[in-house]
Amino acid sequence: MAGKRDYYEVLGISREATADEINKAFRKLALQFHPDRNHGDPEASEHFKEVNEANEVLSDANKRQRYDRYGFDGLKNGGGPQPGMQFGGSIFEFFQDFVNMGQGGPRSGRDIQVVVDLTLEEAYRGAKKNAVYQREENCDACSGSGVRAKAKPPKCRRCNGSGVEVARGFLGLPQQQPCRGCRGMGVVVSDADLCTACRGRGRMVKQHTQTINIPPGVDTRDAMSIPDQGHAGEPGGETGNLICVFRVGPHKLFQRQGVHLMLQEPIPLTFGEAALGTTIEIPTLEGMIKHSIDPGCQSGTKMRFERYGMPDVNNPNRKGDLVVPVVVTTPRSLTARQRELLTELAEIEQKHVSPERKSFFDKVRDFLRRDEKNVS
Repeated sequence: MAGKRDYYEVLGISREATADEINKAFRKLALQFHPDRNHGDPEASEHFKEVNEANEVLSDANKRQRYDRYGFDGLKNGGGPQPGMQFGGSIFEFFQDFVNMGQGGPRSGRDIQVVVDLTLEEAYRGAKKNAVYQREENCDACSGSGVRAKAKPPKCRRCNGSGVEVARGFLGLPQQQPCRGCRGMGVVVSDADLCTACRGRGRMVKQHTQTINIPPGVDTRDAMSIPDQGHAGEPGGETGNLICVFRVGPHKLFQRQGVHLMLQEPIPLTFGEAALGTTIEIPTLEGMIKHSIDPGCQSGTKMRFERYGMPDVNNPNRKGDLVVPVVVTTPRSLTARQRELLTELAEIEQKHVSPERKSFFDKVRDFLRRDEKNVS
């Protein structure tokens, strides 16, 4: 098992996490790394397999117990350091695992996924958004049972009202499953006993509005799960979750790179401003800020402003940077006075060649001399 990460680390939970916390962590990560949302990304695919494997173990009480006690070795052949057939406990516990595998119960409701569109400013500050969607809710008339309020359907004889029956499962072992005679309801419902409002389904489709509190720093494809806002389950079953997937729109000024922001267009400087230094205004998502340009600024310089980028959604105390490129512009047309001054400047520069420029031309001359010798 060399190279495997601890399952609790994979799901980002503590070793004391409850079953509900394990389920929520799994749903969030499975949605984040699902292959359908990460086409052609082998790393995401590996994460998805890793998350599924961790959930398969930690969501099973018996497997989790063996893993907590023996680590990865506890999952080999059932786990446990006993000799012979290693089932991580007594042989009776092993048979009980298979009995519990197919245990019946009310079916949970399905999750609902919605896409939430945001501007970059909303992603920067956080926002409140209303999601309007259709979901299945328990019928008000029958409280989700599918049976008329005054109906008294007879108890199912097949399961004696328990709603479950025992069938042969894996390796011929006994396994519980929903009763086929009453579909797990425990009573036999005739057509006359069905709820007329929902026609016996127990649920009705209704429009629902959910307010979403979006934290600062979310990015496109980030997901947020809101418990119990999905489709209703069967009576006694859990309600599904609402999965909000965010989509941050493009911005006219800024390009996002993780938590950092890049100004899309460089700030233009004239020859004089670049040579002598100046003060310019920089746009940020917090408004305009003033910044002093040092004399001798070169075209292509990228200035970095710390903590003017995006907040880190996982660490509220961390912010990215804002990167601002600078370009020195060449004038396309000159006045007579400008031409006179630039001509004078060019003459001065010719007399006082900078060390960098002189070194460059020396290298060019040396190269040409070597080339001439090779030709001759």
